[in-house]
Formats: sequence, C-alpha cells, structure tokens
Amino acid sequence: MWIYVQERWKLIVADSFVTLVIVTAILWNFTEIHNAFSLLIGVAAAVLLIVVFSTTVGFWIVSVIFSIFWTLIPTAIVATITDSDPIWMWVVGGLSFIICMVIHASER
Repeated sequence: MWIYVQERWKLIVADSFVTLVIVTAILWNFTEIHNAFSLLIGVAAAVLLIVVFSTTVGFWIVSVIFSIFWTLIPTAIVATITDSDPIWMWVVGGLSFIICMVIHASER
C-alpha cells in the first residue's frame, strides 16, 4: 500500500520517522516506560515535529537540527575511513550541512 504524501512534505515525513524511531528506542531501552507507551510517545513526538515544522520559526529550527543530524552520518563515515583526519571531517561535514540546509530550505 502506497501512502500519498505531497511533494513538499516528503522531507518532514522522513525527519518525523527518524524522530519516532529515536524517541521510541531511547524510551524503550533506557526507561521503565512500557513499550507500547514508548511507541505512543514517539508518535506524539513525530506529530509535534510536523506541527512545529509548519511554522516559520519552527521550520528553521527543525531544519538546522536535522541538518546537523544528517551531517553526522557522512562525517562519521569519513572519520572511519580517514582515521579521524580533521580536515576531511570538516570539509565533508561542512558540505553535508550546506547540502542538507539547501534541501530543507527547498521544502519551504
């Protein structure tokens, strides 16, 4: 079954899904909260992220936070490949952040 998402909202749906998974996993593994409630809290966090993303200020705050998050992935890969060479890490991190911000800004 395909879920139709407007072109403009594809990125926030991906960011919200990441939020849902991370919040649920943290609550599931590090708290005494029941697993079902952990999932419900994760869903609520994802919905809250979508609501915040729909405001102008919230859009930019969420864009910066998630651009930093997405930047950490290629930076970590480069750190592994280059034995944590700081020049490579800064270059790849900076380029990744700029690319992520441009992609987020195109959603507005």
